[in-house]
Amino acid sequence: MLRWKYNWKRFWYQREDKIDLSDEWFLCDHDRDLEQYLCHPNIVPFESLTNTKCLILLGEPGVGKTTSLQLECKKLQECIEKDDQSIWEDLKDYHDVNYLNTKVFKSKAFLAWTRGSYNLHLFFDSLDECQIHIDNIGRVILKELKTNNYPIERFYLRIICRTGYWDSSLEDKLRKLFVRVREMIPL
Repeated sequence: MLRWKYNWKRFWYQREDKIDLSDEWFLCDHDRDLEQYLCHPNIVPFESLTNTKCLILLGEPGVGKTTSLQLECKKLQECIEKDDQSIWEDLKDYHDVNYLNTKVFKSKAFLAWTRGSYNLHLFFDSLDECQIHIDNIGRVILKELKTNNYPIERFYLRIICRTGYWDSSLEDKLRKLFVRVREMIPL
């Protein structure tokens, strides 16, 4: 199967906002000063979200969440502080909690970060697909973050999930730690 990859500039918005995509409405070009006044003020490119400590990035199936965030993760690795690290984990093949703990929270990279002084950017992709095997995966991640004395002030978390599978009760609990939720604008 041939997959085309275009370098689209993608935008995100707050879920609470209403975005009108009807009647041939097109997203204006945020990079052009002349048209900025036409744009919705809460539609932003990922670059403007990079300093947010915890982001839940939602979107419909096939809209390009993973592809977009893989590019952002790659850009991040090129421009973050020289000691900062990023970890990308695709959760769709995770079948049990022990595997998650071993692969992520007990990994060399994660443990080195807990002992170091640099920032860690952790990307969890396919939370929705992982829920097929581990129905409480979100609560497991939350418990791991809450019960351990991790240096949260040096931690950036990105969770990628399909909109319809996102657990808003998990969002409320994560919000107490440090969360913002954004949804991808369709092309």
